[in-house]
Amino acid sequence: MSLLEVQLSVLNVTGNTSLEELYDIYDGSVVLVILYAPIFLVAVVGNLVVLLAVLTDRRMRKSSANYFLVNLAIADLLVALMCIPMTTVYYMYNLWLLGTTICKATGYLQGVSIVANVFTIVLMSVDRYFAIRLPLKHRQVFTVSRVRRLILMAWVSAAVIVMPVALVNQVVRQEFGLHSVHCTEIWPSHVMRQIYDVAMLVCIYVLPGTAIVVLYTLMGCRLWARDSHLQRQVYDVLVARRRLALMMIIISMMFAFCWLPYNIFNICLDFELDAAGQLITIYPFTILLGHSNSAQNPVLYWFMHRGFKAFVLKFIKCQCRSFWFRQ
Repeated sequence: MSLLEVQLSVLNVTGNTSLEELYDIYDGSVVLVILYAPIFLVAVVGNLVVLLAVLTDRRMRKSSANYFLVNLAIADLLVALMCIPMTTVYYMYNLWLLGTTICKATGYLQGVSIVANVFTIVLMSVDRYFAIRLPLKHRQVFTVSRVRRLILMAWVSAAVIVMPVALVNQVVRQEFGLHSVHCTEIWPSHVMRQIYDVAMLVCIYVLPGTAIVVLYTLMGCRLWARDSHLQRQVYDVLVARRRLALMMIIISMMFAFCWLPYNIFNICLDFELDAAGQLITIYPFTILLGHSNSAQNPVLYWFMHRGFKAFVLKFIKCQCRSFWFRQ
């Protein structure tokens, strides 16, 4: 959903707000640009380091969980490289300058990356559930080759599910006392958009969220159960699994928190709720919050993934040593 569509929706709801006033709301879009700059930098550099760490470290490649982290990094890079720059340009000029192809590609790729992220987080939850509750079956089910196939299926499914967005995204020229060009969704009917958005909310947010909560609750009962008879070696393994499970839980919670306001806003506009008029001023920030999720995971790995932190420290040390030798 574009800024133009939000404005038109609010105009229909309130009935007493001029489009000129709505445009004035975003005169301070420089704030958004300033906020997007560090998000873009951390998202690109951080996720590239994640890819480098897993793909070049033999020990990290042996863990199926790390392949899911790689997939999250790829999806986050897609948002950082394809969506954040386009969104920033859009808010800088308050109009769309990049043509129809980029208009369709930006919305579509953002949707695909979000859905792929959701599927990956669900797969991570199932992977950890098997590893903790059914460890023998986990080795049989979650082999590296099978994990790769599951990841491919996640992307293909996401590409199909989000296809309607690519079809309805169009560049629209409007005359509101000033010439404006916007990238927006033009649905055949408002009811179709309502059905699609509600279906996406249920299938991509509510159902996966419920499954994740159930799986991690079952895992938590096993991981945090007290047993004073554990041997030291077994206890160390248990602590490592707790740390990994906790990291996965935080990843899921951050993703849900970052994209929840955007989903709520879309549903409010779809059904023309009275709250839409008040929400117009924060709409760009709901997208910003969602995009910020692309920069959060690498920071989390630094604090909670020992293998990733060790790789980064080793990499920095090697680069510093190489620099001093060249001097």
